[in-house]
Amino acid sequence: MMQPEQTLSNELESRGIATKAMPTKEAVQEYNALHEQGRKVAACFHLTC
Repeated sequence: MMQPEQTLSNELESRGIATKAMPTKEAVQEYNALHEQGRKVAACFHLTC
C-alpha cells in the first residue's frame, strides 16, 4: 500500500485537514459514507500499479 509522505500529512493537518491512508476498496467505502453524511471530503487514489 502506498503511503503519503509524512510532510504532506503534516501540512494538511496543520491546515485542519484530516488524512487517512487505506486500501482503495476501503477508501471508496469511507469516502461514500462520509459524503452521504454531508461531510466535506476529497480523495486521492494511487492507481498506477
